[in-house]
Amino acid sequence: MPKLLTRLPIRLVFLAVWLVILAFGGMAQGKLSSVQENDSASFLSADAESTRAAAAAQEFLEADTIPVLVTGASDQELTKEEIGQFQEFAQTLFDTEITDPTTGDKVTIGELSKAEKAAAIPSEDLKAILIPLDVPKKVADARGEGTSGIGTVVDALRSAIKDADVPAGMELHVAGPGGYIADLVGAFGGVDLLLLLVALGVVAVILLIVYRSPILPIAVLATDLFALCGAALLVYQLAANEILTLDGQSQGIMSILVIGATTDYSLLLVARYREALSEHELPRDAMVAALKGATPAIVASGATVIVGLLALLLSGLSATRSLGPIATIGIVAALLAALTLLPALLLILGKRSRRFFWPSIPRTDSEHREKHRLWSAVARFVARRDRMVWIGTALLLITASALAPTFKANGTSDSDILIRGSDAVSGNQVLEDHFPAGAVQPVQVIVTEDEASSVADAIADLDGVEDVKPYADVPEGMPPGAGGQGEQGPPPDAEGAPTDAEGAPADAEGAPADAEGAPSEEQAPPEPKVVDGKVMLEVATEHLPDDPRSWDVVNTVRSVAHEADSDALVGGAAAEKLDTRDTARADIWRVVPITLLGIFIMLIILLRSLAAPLMLIVANCLSFLATMGLAALAFNHLLDLPGADPSVPLYGFVFLVALGIDYTIFLMTRVREESMHHPTKEALRKALATTGGVITSAGLVLAATFAVLSVIPLLFMLQLAVIVALGVLIDTFIVRTLLVGGFTHDVAEWIWWPAKRRHNSDGDVADKERETA
Repeated sequence: MPKLLTRLPIRLVFLAVWLVILAFGGMAQGKLSSVQENDSASFLSADAESTRAAAAAQEFLEADTIPVLVTGASDQELTKEEIGQFQEFAQTLFDTEITDPTTGDKVTIGELSKAEKAAAIPSEDLKAILIPLDVPKKVADARGEGTSGIGTVVDALRSAIKDADVPAGMELHVAGPGGYIADLVGAFGGVDLLLLLVALGVVAVILLIVYRSPILPIAVLATDLFALCGAALLVYQLAANEILTLDGQSQGIMSILVIGATTDYSLLLVARYREALSEHELPRDAMVAALKGATPAIVASGATVIVGLLALLLSGLSATRSLGPIATIGIVAALLAALTLLPALLLILGKRSRRFFWPSIPRTDSEHREKHRLWSAVARFVARRDRMVWIGTALLLITASALAPTFKANGTSDSDILIRGSDAVSGNQVLEDHFPAGAVQPVQVIVTEDEASSVADAIADLDGVEDVKPYADVPEGMPPGAGGQGEQGPPPDAEGAPTDAEGAPADAEGAPADAEGAPSEEQAPPEPKVVDGKVMLEVATEHLPDDPRSWDVVNTVRSVAHEADSDALVGGAAAEKLDTRDTARADIWRVVPITLLGIFIMLIILLRSLAAPLMLIVANCLSFLATMGLAALAFNHLLDLPGADPSVPLYGFVFLVALGIDYTIFLMTRVREESMHHPTKEALRKALATTGGVITSAGLVLAATFAVLSVIPLLFMLQLAVIVALGVLIDTFIVRTLLVGGFTHDVAEWIWWPAKRRHNSDGDVADKERETA
């Protein structure tokens, strides 16, 4: 097969195919952001209670909308005149023209929200103002080249509020769920190119240091780009046809994974190629030898990573579940590019192909063969003190692992996710300080009509609950927020406050007063909306839906509702956040065992042993726990981070175990190869010496590329970047060299158990495994 792959006609076909992939994949890479789905609610499975509650709630709601809230606060109480001015400004906002993202027509924001009236709602302390707006979900979800529907609306509102005449010291913000989603999408906007450029720049610097050649890194970087375009081409088609869910995080991880993996595989192949050039006159013959030597390790490494990544398909979250195939596509693209495109590029100069290594061109005479002085010394050190080395290393890792339980992964609020803050985060803080925070996105409780009253009374007495009201139809023409849970009305006597027929001001509760001061019949609470014998209660919590304290309220509300009605459903934004956290926690117990089992089986097939795979699994799990312990120390004390998303440990585990085990695979496949001609102790020393440089370079490349994820201003990406980069370095320098190397040298031939190896007088291995072959 290697001879076939290196024939000139085959190489030309490979080059032509990859050029086509580059042309179409480059366009797909630029359009990936247009098929992203960043709404966390869509990540839950269909059987989650909040998902079922959302579907049931649609029977009550007139339309599926996303709230966008213009809000601001002042140190002084707002006057009647200022509130009246805000009422006029609210109408001005509604009259602002934008382009409908779904049709391309010019419409006003008010027409887009299907509301005929605008409302400016002061807070109870008269120090803040709120202008609510509902954006149809169809409009919010619209995608364009580099834009989103919700982003279009939010950008128009932010442009409009710049000209607002507000009291001194007040700053208006566009907040609420819609404002936050727009800011979250914006956090990825323009980062794709930056992420790619920084990653390629970091890899280029490392390759220049490793190869000491200005030409060879160009071939490797070109292979990286071609592989990335190939992955993007397929992922774009799958996401555009809604076969899988692509979010900004998955796209960033895929880009980094493809660049890192392709470079690692290229480093292995080039290292073998350089060795072979010292033994073969023709570059093509050297490439054939290099492919024969490197392909098994590269394919085994890629297959092991793929098995680990595909275990994510068991996740209950669609974003995590989709990351498995997305990352797998990236690894396959990396494998194909490294084994087909890179050889074609390195042989493109024919007999002069050695010049890729200029100025350090490999020669066929033995004087120019690489000596591996540094790693030969490391190998001798490990061999002399093997037992002390591996036991000491294990104790060091166990000590660090003791800190792993202190890693805080209980979830974070939306205000913590965006590292640099945002306009929506500032606005949401105003909402929490001056308004019933949970009223914007209330907890939705769907119960039978007979039990609704008793359930509402029981929920109203719970800690953390501000108010409970049954959902009612919104009268036609009322402004957003007027129906269902509603919002506070303007204060008495304020300009623009509702009045009765005689112009009397609203009473203390915001309802018009009749002649005797009692609420008028026209303003009596509307009847609850009943659908199939069920009523929807809307529960306003004291805190925002993304606050973990609101999640605790949801748990209590569910207990109350389910006790009264076993078929009751509790949903809403806070419930979705809670279910997402709980599902992420459960994913660890679903995914981790299957990941370990799959990798263990792949290692058995590769190494034809039970002892070696078991040792590698234990070593890498210990490495992961030590990494999480050190990460907990850094996040909790050095960086003082607020916590982590529950998915962070799972992502860290999959990437560290699946990718980190690569380096021990590269080492042990070389040990096995050398052990066919030498005793295992000598084979280990030779393998450590010959692979030390290239594996270290590969580890540095992968750690550096994952560290680049920190340019995305999200807490999740920063933490994942630190965990994976740190873990890969631990695997590369400590686990592979000291723990695995020392243990293998100590147990010697037992590492191949149950195979029994013995060597004949010529040094060749003679065992049952070879006899069977």
